[in-house]
Amino acid sequence: GVVLPEGYHEPLAKLVAKRFEDSRRWRNTDRIGDVSVADVLTRCYQQAEGIQDPCLMDQIAETGVDLVLNQTLLKVEAAEGWARSIISDSEDMPFTVERTPIPEMSKRDMDEAFRRMKRRIFDLEQQPVADIWSLARQMKADVRREVESMADIKAKNMERLMFDQCVEGGFRTSVSHVIRDFFLYPACFMEGPVPTVRNVMEWSGNKLRDVRRVVHTARRRSPFDIYPSSDSPDT
Repeated sequence: GVVLPEGYHEPLAKLVAKRFEDSRRWRNTDRIGDVSVADVLTRCYQQAEGIQDPCLMDQIAETGVDLVLNQTLLKVEAAEGWARSIISDSEDMPFTVERTPIPEMSKRDMDEAFRRMKRRIFDLEQQPVADIWSLARQMKADVRREVESMADIKAKNMERLMFDQCVEGGFRTSVSHVIRDFFLYPACFMEGPVPTVRNVMEWSGNKLRDVRRVVHTARRRSPFDIYPSSDSPDT
């Protein structure tokens, strides 16, 4: 457990230590079937690594006969290879960005939409208008379409930015690192985005330079290092 020095009165440190101890205790007592989560993780690891029961190991040592076939490892590696092939064959990221049915735009974007519509109104000044209300309804619909069009463009630009950040941060590589955990343990964990300083190649005029820049990366986290909070039982 976490033991703070005697007389230590930092409130934040005490809170973090208490929450960690509570989460550690929860993982040791929360159960999957009849077994605690901590024991399930240990059993999964031992079964995949071929770590046998001590009594069985003694029998193997006495008889000299070891006919144990690690079927768990075979199945995990087969599933892992299948998943890796799917990821390597796909060039897309596992997300899309789309606008909501009724997009909410900033004041700046709304002003831009109205400026566009004003230009269209000025173009119609030379044409006779029989029904001002019909024109108003048409202009309202046109403004709504302009807002939706601008929202679609912003969503697509955000998707491209996220895709670029994932490529720079090695998202696909990080996913490949957690695939084995996905098939071996009850859950797998990946942390991100993590701001990380890296050397990257950038164009400066006609020259390609090596510069240090902050990129958003993702990292695998071992299930043994994760301590879910007791108030998130679905984790």
